[in-house]
Amino acid sequence: MNNSTESKEAEYSTTMPGGEYCDVYAIQDCSKTVTVSGGKIKASVPAMQAIAIYGGATKATHPDFKVAVDPSTPDVVIPNNTVKPDDQTTTVWYKPTKKWGKVFVHHGAGSDWTAVPGEQMEGRDAQGYYKKTIDTKGEEHQICFNDGGGDWDSDNGKNYLIAKGITQVGVENGALSVGNPEAVTGQTRLLVHYKPASDEFIANRGVYVWGKDAAGAELAGQHLAFTGEDCYGKVAEPKFDGTFNNLNFIITTDGWNKFGGDRSAKVAADGTAEVWVDGTGADDVTLDKAPADYRCTAQKVDVTIHYMRNDGLYFNAADADTKVPQWDVWTWNFNTNGFAAKFKSHDDWGGLALASFNNYAYPAAADGTSDFGMLRRYGADEWKRKDGGDDDIKMTASALVFDKATNSAKAEVWLQDDSTVYTAR
Repeated sequence: MNNSTESKEAEYSTTMPGGEYCDVYAIQDCSKTVTVSGGKIKASVPAMQAIAIYGGATKATHPDFKVAVDPSTPDVVIPNNTVKPDDQTTTVWYKPTKKWGKVFVHHGAGSDWTAVPGEQMEGRDAQGYYKKTIDTKGEEHQICFNDGGGDWDSDNGKNYLIAKGITQVGVENGALSVGNPEAVTGQTRLLVHYKPASDEFIANRGVYVWGKDAAGAELAGQHLAFTGEDCYGKVAEPKFDGTFNNLNFIITTDGWNKFGGDRSAKVAADGTAEVWVDGTGADDVTLDKAPADYRCTAQKVDVTIHYMRNDGLYFNAADADTKVPQWDVWTWNFNTNGFAAKFKSHDDWGGLALASFNNYAYPAAADGTSDFGMLRRYGADEWKRKDGGDDDIKMTASALVFDKATNSAKAEVWLQDDSTVYTAR
């Protein structure tokens, strides 16, 4: 008996005499047989089927039936256990060689294609590309392009092939590449916690920010409002394009009613500069570590996880040796058992997963890490590979932003091929 979804080759010992016997499980008319030779049976047992023989059922002795299959025999339905990618969409970037007013992507597999001319692409963008995210149903997919009229780019009639599970491709000059062909700008994040001064209900201060990035480009000064409130006070979380080592800021109104003077925030290796300013204390103090009274809690924490693989293989259809040939993130914290966060979608940067946790209290280690684990693993429970190293990898506490009004928190992190859990893209 074979209860698996694939046929199996089997060999059994038997005391039955050598000869050809009817497989009475498979058929009524003895058109399917099993041979016994030298006390052995060698047979291929079909998926979710069995073989059955006995001494009185040979071609010579088995009753003759006009119907091969017993009508009362139920049909065997073999479940489809083919592993599909968690993310079953692909974003296509296309740069036409001609000046087309509109660009359409015509795509499909087998006989299941979009109606001509296909889906209109967005663009043209500043880097010259048109863009569209298409549904591949998690299968190998073909694409070609046109202008909505009679002008086509189909790779000389062969079409461009997207391998199963690939989520980002670029097509340019007659060639398809895996991944986002466009440059994605890195960012730096500033996280300011401000305990309001006694006159804050009148002043309503915000944060004035300026600086110079690592390449020497100036960040023009801008006044930004606080956008949230946590257990400590007001919260601002602006992000700036570019890589900064330090950001300068002032707690002030746009009319320059300031609390204290110029301040500086050092950007950590994870891409965030986090500071606390106590408006009820000395106006010249800026803390870069959480004060004793910063003990926020959250009934729920939602974590958004971005993951960029340089090879683009979040799912590797060519790997026949791994049962689940795709990447996920094994995550946990002090009161939540480990579970897999799946990359069910993607953005311009890479794979995108969501993970939620309940009943959390802020505990930051001396090195600034939290207790949220972030292990990238390949092969699901087989744990075939890990990205970023073999040690436990933790999210930094600076990723967490608490919301007092909803008793919740959020975090957003970016992962790539090193061990750092980045809190800015």
